[in-house]
This record gives sequence, structure tokens and C-alpha cells, in this order.
Amino acid sequence: MHTLVRTIKILLIAASFMIPVKGLFAQLHYDWIDITMSETTGYTSYGVHQIRCKENPPENLFDGCLQSFWKVGNEEDEEWEPLYMELPGMNGWTIINIFAGHGQDEKTYHQYARPRKLHFSLYVAVNPQGHSAENSVLYQALRFPHEHTVFLANQFEVQSLRLNFSESDLEDFKSQVIKRFAKDFQDNIHKTAFILKMEIQEVFPGQVYDDLVISEIYFNDCLPSLHTHSPTIKSIYLNPEENSLWAENADGKQLPVHKDTDAVFQILDISPDNQWAVLISMPALPDGRVETTYLLANTFTQKIVNTRLEDSTGNYMPGTPMFLETGDNGKVHLLYFDNEGAEQKIWLR
Repeated sequence: MHTLVRTIKILLIAASFMIPVKGLFAQLHYDWIDITMSETTGYTSYGVHQIRCKENPPENLFDGCLQSFWKVGNEEDEEWEPLYMELPGMNGWTIINIFAGHGQDEKTYHQYARPRKLHFSLYVAVNPQGHSAENSVLYQALRFPHEHTVFLANQFEVQSLRLNFSESDLEDFKSQVIKRFAKDFQDNIHKTAFILKMEIQEVFPGQVYDDLVISEIYFNDCLPSLHTHSPTIKSIYLNPEENSLWAENADGKQLPVHKDTDAVFQILDISPDNQWAVLISMPALPDGRVETTYLLANTFTQKIVNTRLEDSTGNYMPGTPMFLETGDNGKVHLLYFDNEGAEQKIWLR
């Protein structure tokens, strides 16, 4: 469970606006807006009106690497480009995870400007047949009348922002949007999507540079490595005492991943690229009933990432069973159980 301090550290909500359900569909008199989404590196689709810096484009937000970043603009700009992102799906709640700032290291983080205040709005979007190009998709969209304004902490870490959209209200609104589309347009519908719009409203100034940057964004459907480099890991193993997890890279260097002298580990699963491992941890000197804890290790960052898994998904029950699954496409998924005991699956990137 989150402590009060940890909760405040992760997220400070400035304001949340919700129009009562009975007034929800009165908003359908809004005009349609065009949203063009460009393809990314395979995680999600995004869109901006103008890419100001081709060397640091918004696709860097979704690559799982903290060293790359999107340069939004400069801190003294009067306004900044809004970012549109296609959500992976709605299941009663949505979490957006963001590393706001330069992620190379903590010193560099403070040298660059980063967002302080964000505003989120949601669109139900319709892609008509024939309105897709090789690298982009055109949507006609109406805004859902539920918005969030969020203040970020000035900290070198991923911050998990919970945006509580009502699943039933969204589905009702989506039905009304489809009816409105059929009335206003003659095109057939190819697909629909939920698109989140993120606007930067205030920033933390950089100590050295005025470039405004964001390193990473992901939703509750995946857990990226968030590395600053991609080493080749040859093997993962335990020490003879079985209380330390080690990795060996391509140069033969031994890397300590996790150690607990009060525990005994067992390796349950290892991903094909040796980037991820699931451990079972048991007390070294059990007193009565032995309790086991499942741990998710990332060898690229040499960390146990259970806390980030809990924050990023919003529903992982700490310490409960988890397993790895590799598909025919080579993607590695983590299977775990949520707070209600239901099995969930997310992509480990």
C-alpha cells in the first residue's frame, strides 16, 4: 500500500473537473476537431501539430530509454505544443506514467527545464475508412467532458498519474459520438480510439539550459526497462549462498543486481534476452510458516522493480505470484494478479 509520503511524492492533483452524467451528452454540440496521429516505434500512436526539433522528436517518449527525450520547446515560450496519445484501452481506470525531464542522470535532470503543471483532456475519436496514410491516421474527434490538471513533483523519477475516467460514462459517450458521426458524415467507420491530450501549462526552469524536455511516457499496459544504455547480458545466476542475484555482460563483467542476506532466492523465470528475471524470495531463517515473495528484476538497470510495477499498473498486489510469457513475436509479457485476484498481463519492454 502507498504511504502518505509516497503518494504525495508521486502525484499532486491540483484540480479535477467532472460534469454530471445527466449533462454529459449535452456536450455533443461541440464541433469536430481533426487529430492526426503519426506512427511510433510500435508502442502507441502520437500526434503534435508541429515537430520543432527533429533531432529530439516526440517518438523518443515511447522508446523505453531515459537517455533519449522529446524537446518540446524552450521554457520561455508563451505556449507549448500539445501532445495527443492513443490510449491502449479503457478498463475503468487509466494511469499515465511520465518521466518529466532529462533522464540521463540527476545532475543533467536539473540542468534542463521540465514540466511542472499538466492539463489532460480526453477525446473519443473516429477514423473514417480511407483516411489513413502509410505513416499517419486522421481522426475526427469530440472531447469528453472530464479533465484533469496535475502538478508534478520536481524529482528525478517516474511519476504515476491516475486519471479516473468512468468506464460506463465513456462507453455511453462513445455510443453518442458514433451516432453523431453517422449523422454528420457519409463515410464508414474504420476504427475508433480514445485519445489523450496533454498540455504543458507551467515548467520548472533549467539551471543551465532553457530547453524543455520529457524523457518517457507509458501507460498501465507495459513496464519499460527505462535504461540509459542497452547492455548484452550473457547470463543470470545466484551466488553460492543464494542471497544475491548477479548478471554477466558480454565483456565478462559481473554485475550485482540484488542482494538480501536475510533471504534465500530461487530463480523462477528468465526472459530470452536475460533482461528480466522473476525471483522467489524466502526468509533465510524461517520462524514458523515460510512466506514467499515474488520479485521482478531488471538486469539492464540492476534493480528490483516491484515498486515501479505497483505504481505503473495501479493494481499489482505486492509480493504475489508473477510469471514470464514469451510470445511467437518475441515479446515478453508479465503475468500477475491484481488487487481483486484477477490475472493481468502487461508487456515488458
